[in-house]
Amino acid sequence: MAEIHMRAYERGENSVDFMLEHNLKHAKTVIDNEEKFSPSLFVITKDTLYYVLLDNTHAYETKSSPMDQVEPLIRGFQRDAEKMGKIETYQVIGEGWMKKMSTKTEGLDKMRYGDISKMAGRIEVLMQIIGNNKEIKFSTFEMIRKNDSDKVIDYKEMDTQDGHVESGKFPVL
Repeated sequence: MAEIHMRAYERGENSVDFMLEHNLKHAKTVIDNEEKFSPSLFVITKDTLYYVLLDNTHAYETKSSPMDQVEPLIRGFQRDAEKMGKIETYQVIGEGWMKKMSTKTEGLDKMRYGDISKMAGRIEVLMQIIGNNKEIKFSTFEMIRKNDSDKVIDYKEMDTQDGHVESGKFPVL
């Protein structure tokens, strides 16, 4: 079973947009300082910001993605809405690998978590997923590293308009 670590912070007068921007900036700062960034779920209610670290160890042991933990967590928050507050928006931030390929690629249905990390032509990315009661928005930033170094020197936002990302891992509220 996944071990989830969560903290709750008073939202105060902060807008949803301010918190989303702040969380993304925080993730980039952690990575820029060459620290390990754990995939994270931020749940925003009227009064509270919940910061949930997804369980990498459980994901590794079950050969799954930490992102597979998001949908059950969101459903748990929704079941406990009376105690936790109704979710206005949620945000997921995590690092990963991407590879541009056709959805008609042979064997795509047999791909498993971690397969892309072994492919030639892959790129390292920072992903942001934002969900609310209308839609799911994906933003992806290519992580440009200094040659022969782990130091990230830039985050290049990728244009994903010509395609779209679908995933049952991130529910519309």
